[in-house]
This record gives sequence, structure tokens and C-alpha cells, in this order.
Amino acid sequence: MVFVTGESYVGHYIPAFASRVHVDLGFAIGNGLTDPAIQYKPYTDYALDHKLITKTDYKNINTMIPECENDIQLCDAYASCTSIFGSILDIVGNINYYDIRKKCGGQLC
Repeated sequence: MVFVTGESYVGHYIPAFASRVHVDLGFAIGNGLTDPAIQYKPYTDYALDHKLITKTDYKNINTMIPECENDIQLCDAYASCTSIFGSILDIVGNINYYDIRKKCGGQLC
């Protein structure tokens, strides 16, 4: 039996790969990026709702979303879409984005 696993960006590839392999297969995705058109936009909502950014920050960062959405359609979204998440991290500083209650530490950050 074969298992295919991955996390983060590999969530974009594992479902397609698993659907094409016709063997006894299991697959798992942890915190996967499966649909960037849906997943990037709520980052600012989450950050605002959890008081990580201000309303002004929210408005400024949201101006990046149309470029991200356009670039997704062109299959060239890495820089424009990750800049949304990166801008939030620049504001919040030393935070563990896997658990926002904690400071960033170790090799995850």
C-alpha cells in the first residue's frame, strides 16, 4: 500500500496526483493550500477579527487581493498572494502563525 502525504503548498498537488493513481492508495494533507482563490482572501479577515491588525492595516492589505486573484487565473500567483500573508506577518512581528497565542520560535518561523 502506498500513502502520499504533505502539508501546505503540496495540498495543491496531492489531490490531483491521488486522483490519477489507480492503486490501493491513501493520502493526507495537513494545513493544505487546496484552493488559493478561496484561501488567501480570508487571511485579512482572520487577522482583523483576532486583533492582529488594525482596520487601516486591513484596508491597506486588502488592496493586494485583486492582483492575487488575477494572478491565480494566470497561474502566477506566488509573489502577489504570499505578499498578503507576508504583510500581516510584518505587522504582527514575532508570532507563531500556527498558534497565534504563542511567539514564533524554533524552525517553524
